[in-house]
Amino acid sequence: MGGKEIPDENREFVKSVKLEAQEKLGEKQFFGGDKVCIADFFIFNNLIQTVIDPKHDHENPDEDLAVLRQYVQRMMAIEHVAKKVGEFKETMAKVVIRKIYLCYIF
Repeated sequence: MGGKEIPDENREFVKSVKLEAQEKLGEKQFFGGDKVCIADFFIFNNLIQTVIDPKHDHENPDEDLAVLRQYVQRMMAIEHVAKKVGEFKETMAKVVIRKIYLCYIF
């Protein structure tokens, strides 16, 4: 996607935070229970940023994080969330193109 690469030494930390979040989610649909709450938007926003890392393997997802992936799918099923994630991806694509252009002209 063209985001900034997470340094290798931080990858295990990022995964440990995701595992902790997954543990807190448990069998609930959302962090607040059966219905989405404000905390879900903040948590989701932070989680989604970690998958922009160019080293994130979308083809071979980490099986340890299956519950969290299902949570992300539930959040993405919310029309407004999907729309905003789409806008964010478009913005990131423009940033990458601009970086490539600037590297080319300088």
